[in-house]
Amino acid sequence: MTTKEREHVMTPPPLDAPDFTRRYLNLADPRLGAEAMSASDDFFAPKERMLNPEPAIFIPGKYDEHGKWMDGWETRRKRVAGHDWCIVRLGRTGVIKGVDLDTSHFTGNYPAAASIEACHSPDLNTSGAAEWSEILPPTNLKGDSHHYLPITGDQAYHVRLNIYPDGGLARLRVYGQPLRDWNASDRAVLYDLCFVGEKSRTPNREIGIQTLGFNGFFCRK
Repeated sequence: MTTKEREHVMTPPPLDAPDFTRRYLNLADPRLGAEAMSASDDFFAPKERMLNPEPAIFIPGKYDEHGKWMDGWETRRKRVAGHDWCIVRLGRTGVIKGVDLDTSHFTGNYPAAASIEACHSPDLNTSGAAEWSEILPPTNLKGDSHHYLPITGDQAYHVRLNIYPDGGLARLRVYGQPLRDWNASDRAVLYDLCFVGEKSRTPNREIGIQTLGFNGFFCRK
């Protein structure tokens, strides 16, 4: 992390969330550079809203040109075979340890199930030529709920969220251990690793840094 990036403030997960939500960074946080790149459909609510780092909200009586305003990503009912999907470029390359598929406030229009694939190439061709591997098989979802799911995966640059067959998801969180190629880093930049240690929420900041794959507080290459 550069000193400027240290200004980024982490949004704490719910108290009943599993350990991976506190031990690892949300790699799908737009404040780290994550971006919802493309989606099969986002007619009712834009895909970018799904990555908002703040908890989802519900505003009674709020409507837009497409109907009831919902805080998340929402697609139209599918009239043909298939399912909807959204491709997200992670803000940091990393090893994914767990996800939160959050359907908060989606009670009748949430997907029946969802799965996640990862792309291990930094150069993504969204037309379909990229190689994807499944890291979360199709998993049943409930409405208005967090779905905390551990993941065992390799290094990932992008993820593709598949929802079956359609519907709305309030938030997508992708927790993981960020990786950095220090040989490719700018030798003139001072990297502040104390920020990473703060994420661990432990008295021993060095433990937090080692947890995320770093071995020092500051590094000037």
